[in-house]
Amino acid sequence: MESPEPLQDVMCEFRAGKMSLEGTRVVPDTRKGLVRVGRGEEGLVHFQWLDRGQNIVEDVSSFTCIFYMHFSLYSDFLS
Repeated sequence: MESPEPLQDVMCEFRAGKMSLEGTRVVPDTRKGLVRVGRGEEGLVHFQWLDRGQNIVEDVSSFTCIFYMHFSLYSDFLS
């Protein structure tokens, strides 16, 4: 798997664990993690999970501008 490029602009980050689905059970991952949401060089918004112990980004998802607009509108609604 390719190493993800660093984020150009980190919008938000917070400590978080993660879970996985094994059959019908949800099982916790015991490692400490960090979630980062930021914009990459190509302009997409990325959601990353980083293993804090090894400082390695493992899970990466990219979202288009449409998701970002929806997320912004939803957070404005909650305020």
